[in-house]
Amino acid sequence: MRLRSSIPRQFTLLGTLGVLFTLIALGIGLRTSYDIALQARKTELSNLVTSITGTVAGFATLANEGKMTTAQAQQEALTAIAGARFDGGNYFFAFDANGTVVYHPNKALIGTNRYNHRDVKGNLDTGPLIAAAEAGQPTFITYYQTKTGGDVPLPKI
Repeated sequence: MRLRSSIPRQFTLLGTLGVLFTLIALGIGLRTSYDIALQARKTELSNLVTSITGTVAGFATLANEGKMTTAQAQQEALTAIAGARFDGGNYFFAFDANGTVVYHPNKALIGTNRYNHRDVKGNLDTGPLIAAAEAGQPTFITYYQTKTGGDVPLPKI
């Protein structure tokens, strides 16, 4: 038995399929655009981190060569980190190997241990970064943090 559809019904079906395929293609395109933008952002952040770690390493070298004391080198490195801003106000922060905050714009965090700290969604946000750095495999993690003066946690990388 052969099913027959009227011509208007066939055109409606074709139109519906066309819209469906267009929406699928749009979704794929949006996801691809998002992935490309995220990768570009990660590359930019990686370059910024490489720059600031190079600056800090330069102070360590000066201390190792006896051109300044270790305390002076550490203070200069912290001053460099504190002065470094990017993207209109974003900042760097620094931990020691145990997860103690060495520098953060929020002075209340300095001296606190955040190795096992979890964000508002339960994600570890400090320990994995330190472990990756110690392994020589810097990484990106996604965590959620409320911006100063805000009330909605936003994703950070």
